[in-house]
Amino acid sequence: MKVIQLFIFLNYFAMGEEAHSPKRKLEDHHMDFIRMIKPLVDEENQKLQDLRSLILNVEETFLMNGKFGVNDIDLIQKISKEYDVKINKPLEEYSYPEGIALLDRLKIHVDIIPEKLVLAQAIIETGWGTSKFAKLANNYFGIHCYKPDCGMKPAHAPDAKFSVKKYSSPQEAVEDYMYLLNTGRAYKKLRKIREQNRLAGIDPEAVSMAQGLVLYSERGEVYIRLIEKVINRYIPDNLALL
Repeated sequence: MKVIQLFIFLNYFAMGEEAHSPKRKLEDHHMDFIRMIKPLVDEENQKLQDLRSLILNVEETFLMNGKFGVNDIDLIQKISKEYDVKINKPLEEYSYPEGIALLDRLKIHVDIIPEKLVLAQAIIETGWGTSKFAKLANNYFGIHCYKPDCGMKPAHAPDAKFSVKKYSSPQEAVEDYMYLLNTGRAYKKLRKIREQNRLAGIDPEAVSMAQGLVLYSERGEVYIRLIEKVINRYIPDNLALL
């Protein structure tokens, strides 16, 4: 389980303000940060959508045939391994309903992360991209690592057992962050909320999914309230217009 230390400019995000106060007018450098992160999020979400569509296609075939086809088996084995979803026996032996149950478990892990949630966390964790770790390590989400030379030691804790993970590019950082939320045990609640959104016939929703991030930061519920505030006060309602 990863518990990630919050990096935040408390003088900017004044905690006394109401989360649902009117939108603030953003300065140019704030909009520039949103415009930099948004296409990276869109690209990774498209990859997840494409992979999820493949799972849905397998599900449709399975419902018609009552078994997995040869090509489907290779695909499901690959996705299950990547997203750490357990397969209990050879896929050739799966029948209804256990095959559908397996695909349902995969769909819980292979799904998008709402743009506004990603943007809010990037804003909070980097102070609109101004943090040292954003600039020198392409780390926009405060993610830690524990292997030698995997990242940068925080200045306030040079003897810490962890480092702040270093990425080759902002795109790699967004990809790793999304993978963490889709696979990490600490974020099972987030994935459950997203599944409930889907079952209710709505797209994954940022504020509701934020309730599943209580273990992302040492600040717990305070961190969740901060995400809500950033979404409601600082992120444009219609990101498609950017």
